[in-house]
Amino acid sequence: MIGCDQARLMIHLYIDGELSPEEILEFENHLMECERCRIEYHNTRTVVDTVRGARPLYEIPAGSLRKAAALIERHGLRRRRLAWFRAAAAALVLAAAGGLLLWRIQRSTIRSFAAVAAQYHLDYEAGRLPLEVTSRDPEVVSGWLRSYLPFHVDLPDYPVGPGQHKPYRLVGARRLAYGGGVAAYLAYEMDGQPISLLMSSNPEAAPSGGELYRSGRLIFHFIDENGLRVISWTDKGLHYSLVSELGAGGAESCAICHGSASGRRFIDDLQPDRRN
Repeated sequence: MIGCDQARLMIHLYIDGELSPEEILEFENHLMECERCRIEYHNTRTVVDTVRGARPLYEIPAGSLRKAAALIERHGLRRRRLAWFRAAAAALVLAAAGGLLLWRIQRSTIRSFAAVAAQYHLDYEAGRLPLEVTSRDPEVVSGWLRSYLPFHVDLPDYPVGPGQHKPYRLVGARRLAYGGGVAAYLAYEMDGQPISLLMSSNPEAAPSGGELYRSGRLIFHFIDENGLRVISWTDKGLHYSLVSELGAGGAESCAICHGSASGRRFIDDLQPDRRN
């Protein structure tokens, strides 16, 4: 576990997306345990987001640099002052023209929820993401998560008939940081393959992109990320990203939440969203 001094040195690197996956995990785990560093991170993030969102007050008209230079030459100012003015004017032009582009590039370093879910899946599969609670009982895991999360968690536990077995099994869960808040990471297994489910109430976790599918009122985003299949959606204010191997049966991994007969109809009813 990293200390406070190291964590504070990592704050700007974390915001700019310059940490390795292992460093990100160590930093986020420290934030969950240390309130002082968490407050400093939030304050720094607020300042950075404010600066990145700033816009120039005025647009510099095309040709301003040329006209300014010509005006200075007509008045016979010294070469040194002329060079200084040109440099200053060029800086203003670049700031006005490139400020928005720079802001967009910096904002693009913020990782999407689907990308975060895929990375955590790989970390768990490699043994770098230990679970904080291990149990096959959904109520045990739900109760543990409810003690830490800002949203309610009630994991399903669908019954099976005599002689049948569930196609999946719950392994456990842990807390993870996302967007300055706490997300829930759930580990499952299906046919010997790991399946991860990441849940968050943070608006930054809202899904976007990918191939869109609809079932009833819900829209699902199917994305290939880091060689994995990620299915993301939003339901009742919570955002989800379900991660499985590309070779898995795609929507079949949805059985961890929709294993009942009605749930099977939910999976079978997935259709491409023609409006997108």
